[in-house]
Amino acid sequence: MWMRENKTAVNMLWKEANRRDEGKFKCAEWRQLKIASLFAGCESMRLETGEGHQRKMDEAALHTISGSETFENNVTKVLERFGFTGFKREVSPFDQGEGGELLKIDIVFEKERVALELDGPSHFLKSIEEKGDGEEPRRDGPTMAKTRLMESLGWKVLRHGYMSDEKLKNMPEEKMREFWVKKLGELGVRPDMSEIKVVNSSEKVASQQGE
Repeated sequence: MWMRENKTAVNMLWKEANRRDEGKFKCAEWRQLKIASLFAGCESMRLETGEGHQRKMDEAALHTISGSETFENNVTKVLERFGFTGFKREVSPFDQGEGGELLKIDIVFEKERVALELDGPSHFLKSIEEKGDGEEPRRDGPTMAKTRLMESLGWKVLRHGYMSDEKLKNMPEEKMREFWVKKLGELGVRPDMSEIKVVNSSEKVASQQGE
């Protein structure tokens, strides 16, 4: 893991951060420090933190960070329509929830321990030359780091980008269903056939216009 491989440098930077006066940090910076400590913990590294700094980090972790709620709402409606039920939203990847509002998973299938992450524009590198799998740009460092963190905690991770979702919404209903059944099925999540809702083409158009 990256932090253990660079343990000396990480400890030096951490000590320097702890020497700085608390008033020098903004809330976003306290959140970043908290995230770093969570990553270190997952790699069995202990970062010594002063009491005052620890308190500020814990407080910052409780602040809700707004995300792409419309994107999440739209995907959850689609999943429910295709019989995927019992999932939860905004769940901590940590068993004890020690990350507060940080690093929460967008959609979780707890029984199968599957994390569905919905990636809006901020999760991708800005350069159009940085192509990843398919036509989407590559995901940025923090996004990939969160994936590795979740996997280290035993989660099976599926990332679904906004560009892929836009293409998916233009597909026939059956193709959309096949996409989600295949992607989630590969991770052990199966739809409840009794919960599948039949939607005709006019209803689908009306739903998309209301998004």
